Amino acid sequence: MLFASVGSFAAVSAFANNQVEVTENAETPVKVEELPEAITKTLSTDTYAEWKIDTAFLVKEGENEYYKVNVVKGDEKQTMKFNKDGSVIAG
Repeated sequence: MLFASVGSFAAVSAFANNQVEVTENAETPVKVEELPEAITKTLSTDTYAEWKIDTAFLVKEGENEYYKVNVVKGDEKQTMKFNKDGSVIAG
């Protein structure tokens, strides 16, 4: 299966000892039906039942990865972040 990266960017951190760290970040589109079952299960609970998934991405930030899910409810839009186990990531 071939996925094209929608976005790729680098985060640069400077430290007091003059070291610079560059972390490559990338977002890969994910089809709704290919999201981990734990995420769709979380979104089907009463808390989120009125929200519908619009788009989803697998985000890789260095060694870390999470799912960014854009959801809609009527005219409202929201972006949520999830671990692959379906836990919502704050922030």
